[in-house]
Amino acid sequence: MSVFKSLILAFSIFSRIPMPKAEWTQKNIRYLLACFPLVGAAIGLLLMGWGKFAVSVKLSRMLFACGLTLIPIAVTGGIHMDGFCATANALTSHAVPEKKSELLEQKNTGSFAVISLVCYLLLYFSLCYEIVLSNRSLVLLICIHIVSRILCSFSIVMLPSDDNSSALTAFAESASKTAVYAVLALLLFVCEVTALAISPLGGCLILLNGAICFLLLKRMAQNDFKGLHGSMIGFFLQMNELVSVACIIISQKANFI
Repeated sequence: MSVFKSLILAFSIFSRIPMPKAEWTQKNIRYLLACFPLVGAAIGLLLMGWGKFAVSVKLSRMLFACGLTLIPIAVTGGIHMDGFCATANALTSHAVPEKKSELLEQKNTGSFAVISLVCYLLLYFSLCYEIVLSNRSLVLLICIHIVSRILCSFSIVMLPSDDNSSALTAFAESASKTAVYAVLALLLFVCEVTALAISPLGGCLILLNGAICFLLLKRMAQNDFKGLHGSMIGFFLQMNELVSVACIIISQKANFI
């Protein structure tokens, strides 16, 4: 039962998909981080449905790319994009780590956050426009959204938080680490095997990108801030997905899909 409630809470927190109510308790969030990647699976399935719809009604590539860009934001309610903006604003301040950590909590939107958001969406949309629509590319998109959340869950459990009273710390401390590690490792293995089967080059690039992004997040948490923050998870997820989409395009251009 606690697994089911963890699943409900994962979707309630990280998506706008209607879910029944579940009480926020230490027991009910034990497996929340293991369930987090399933939100990515839901987004991926919606993207696949959008792709099938685009083919059936012969949508233009521009509208298809617009859907690929907006569907993840609509499903998550922009929670990760909000973290991206906050982190980008803090990083561009070039302040000391203590000040950067304070900026992450700032309620007002900074000018650099707006600039970063516009640049990100333009680049993401442009990359989606370059994707050649096929069943293989759509499956890779599903893998990307699952893998990015697997790595986020690993980051939350493995990296120290900057605030002992934050939800991030509660997730990490309440997690049944053995079960969470096992589920995340299994999901990562399945996604990578699937990606490699579809495109050896694409699968390798997505795996390499994930490893590099994780190391950069660790370095950023240690050197630029006082520790891991929820906003940084959003920044990590968005950047990982952006580069992963580029990996799909590279594979297609190289005729590996």
